[in-house]
Amino acid sequence: MTFAREVIQSIRNGNFTAGIEIPAGFGWGRAPETGNTVDLPHTWNREDFMSDRGYRRGYGSYRKELDIPKEHKGKRLSSNLKCRSVANVFINSNHLGEHKGAYNAFTYEITDYVKYGERILLM
Repeated sequence: MTFAREVIQSIRNGNFTAGIEIPAGFGWGRAPETGNTVDLPHTWNREDFMSDRGYRRGYGSYRKELDIPKEHKGKRLSSNLKCRSVANVFINSNHLGEHKGAYNAFTYEITDYVKYGERILLM
């Protein structure tokens, strides 16, 4: 028996917004706004961590639309992410869960939340 696995190591042209961004319908957070285009993995402290004024602390939100090819139908899909401390993960406004753990990788199954041949929003 063989298993095929396709891994996307990074995400190009994601969106970063300083602060907390939560999908509409959850009753907390704020509506999406235009942020900075970034490639993931990313850190918002890359340029200021050695500055005399100190580095930025606080919350940050990432968002990326991804195309799910029709050819993936029948395969199990998951997101393998890393975070600095705490991450809440959403896909198409569905809360997958909250991860707590400094610089640890974590995975969520997303198969039930995608429509093959369509775009998803991963936050």
